[in-house]
Amino acid sequence: MIISVVGAGIIGLTTALTLADRGHSVTVHDPAPASGASHHAGGMLAPTAEVVYKQDPLFPLMRASAEWYPGLIALTAKYTDLPTGYRTDGTLVVARDTADKTHLSELRDYQSRHGMAVDKLTTREARKLEPALSPALAGAVAIDGDHQVQLEEGDLVVLASSLIPGNENSVYRVINDLTRLGARVVSKENAKVHVSGHASAGELIYCYNIVQPKNVMPIHGEVRHLVGNGQLAVKTGIDPQNVVLAEDGVTVDLKDGVARVSGIVPCEYVYVDGRSIGEISEDELETRRTLGSEGFISIFAVVEHDSGMVLAGPEIRAIGMAEDDSVFEEILPDVTEALSAALETGKADAYSLQQVMRRTLGRWIGRRLRRRPMIVPVVIEA
Repeated sequence: MIISVVGAGIIGLTTALTLADRGHSVTVHDPAPASGASHHAGGMLAPTAEVVYKQDPLFPLMRASAEWYPGLIALTAKYTDLPTGYRTDGTLVVARDTADKTHLSELRDYQSRHGMAVDKLTTREARKLEPALSPALAGAVAIDGDHQVQLEEGDLVVLASSLIPGNENSVYRVINDLTRLGARVVSKENAKVHVSGHASAGELIYCYNIVQPKNVMPIHGEVRHLVGNGQLAVKTGIDPQNVVLAEDGVTVDLKDGVARVSGIVPCEYVYVDGRSIGEISEDELETRRTLGSEGFISIFAVVEHDSGMVLAGPEIRAIGMAEDDSVFEEILPDVTEALSAALETGKADAYSLQQVMRRTLGRWIGRRLRRRPMIVPVVIEA
């Protein structure tokens, strides 16, 4: 049988190879073979590790693809001596911290309920399988049925995606690691390989012409995307009054076949912190950023109101700062003097004395060390 295959992507070439192996005469038609990329994964090597909640119908396809892959490797080996890099060592999924460990445990239960073989490992067991792992891991699981492809020097890696803002450093780190292994990396920056996962303007117009909706409410994207989508709908004959642009929190009523904006409800980010959901605020996040970038200092003193004396301290302990604690000996006399002056007024309570220490120490650190750490003062009244 004479067969033509249009497109030399992953699916096209695999189909052509299989048909040719079965004795058919196959011609592949592509204006630029191996110059682009398919937007579908070719052979899911890790169907269990890549499980996503609420995608149950996809599981059988993922497992079937993984089971078929060894046959594809064997078929490929019949016609080329080039290494495929296919390995059957299994996959490790690790948890970096407590939040990751909680997610990994819940995902493992979900996977097990769907008949997937997932083995829980201790940190010691995980590091025995992969010595390069950090001993600070919070947890790990092993998935023997998930296989992988090992890169070889000279391999071509195609990153058929665009950069998501905020992920640039992580993506470039991956590209550098791949290059270090000897691979040639092709990405959107040096070739036209990106296939968008979103519909183009022409496809949206085609969809509007087929459905012919009475009302349109563009969903997903930034304001400019919503407006652009709405303008496309108007071009297909939809009344501009029936195009609703609604951002997060906007309520829309559909009455008598007409959609209209009816109001707005409070809508903001919900932060997930371990098992805590929605309890952490932007203030706590700012505190964590300060701790991470500037460090932490505690200062402690014992005072006696009646005599107006500083009985013990002040003592300073610093965490997360390059300077040794001895550097603070320079400011201790000034802190003691400020405490004594506040005590002499006879009106200072523990809180006001703490603020005296915080201000005195904070000004000196800002001027002397060029830092703004979190300062926690403690004053005990004897």
